[in-house]
Amino acid sequence: MVDEGLIRYIGVSNFDLELLKHSQEVMRKYEIAANEVKYSLRDRWPETSGLLDYMRHEKIALIAYTPLEKGSLARNECLAKIGGRYGKTAAQIALNYLIWEDSVIAIPKAGSKAHLEENFGAMGWRLSKEDREKARRCV
Repeated sequence: MVDEGLIRYIGVSNFDLELLKHSQEVMRKYEIAANEVKYSLRDRWPETSGLLDYMRHEKIALIAYTPLEKGSLARNECLAKIGGRYGKTAAQIALNYLIWEDSVIAIPKAGSKAHLEENFGAMGWRLSKEDREKARRCV
């Protein structure tokens, strides 16, 4: 499809480190631009497995789905407490935690205008390193 000009980039979904490396070997002619995986404050396997570091090194974007754990992180009191110091909600803290990382794009559900506006509030600022550590301990 790339050769035919039908698509410009190749993206994959749910590839772990081993499968991603194998795919790159098989498709040497083409670059993988993105890997969509489950990633949230509660489910940080891309960090702990080495996948995120590898993807950064290879300049592959990580697209994080279910970043709010189906809304449960939006209701997390510990994250809300951190958010209070920034004038942000728990959901905004959880999203900012992810987008703080280079090459990470979070795709939270936006079922209403209010959700969309809240999601936008996660951008344009950064958690301190200390508050990132605290956020990790919240979940």
